[in-house]
Amino acid sequence: MSKTAKGDLLIVGLYVALTVVLMNFGYGEYQVRLADILIGLCLYDQRFISLLTMASLIASLIGICLGFDPIGFFDIFLSPLVMFISLTLMYRFRKIKYGYCSVALFIPVIAKGLILSAVSALLKGSLTDLPSVFVYAVLAEFVVVVVLGTLFVNDLKRLYERYYG
Repeated sequence: MSKTAKGDLLIVGLYVALTVVLMNFGYGEYQVRLADILIGLCLYDQRFISLLTMASLIASLIGICLGFDPIGFFDIFLSPLVMFISLTLMYRFRKIKYGYCSVALFIPVIAKGLILSAVSALLKGSLTDLPSVFVYAVLAEFVVVVVLGTLFVNDLKRLYERYYG
């Protein structure tokens, strides 16, 4: 197995492991996946789009099998689809910067916030909760993807390139 393939498996495994270990936060009415810190890697290489989409699918399957995912089988399609679309757009707009932060990091924050809050409100049967659920989802994703992701993604990229690049 090549070094790159091992590195790719490491990224998928790290995303799934972080999501599964922190299941209480990654599934439920409000999804805060600490593993989304890895989303920032897509700013550097579009290969990470498919890897993180696959990792999202695996994490959703595990969540469903263990009974943690309230959306159920619908999430097998929803999470990877949202991940793929938002990461593809993020990679497309990666060169737009504001200071040290890429503006593209806000794409998954808004996409996941909109879609997951809408699905959560629909599951509750009430659209009156949509604004508060949306604000919570966007804030949670912002902290994970933009704040923590910006802090850690450069170090992760350097480590990945050093050992697997």
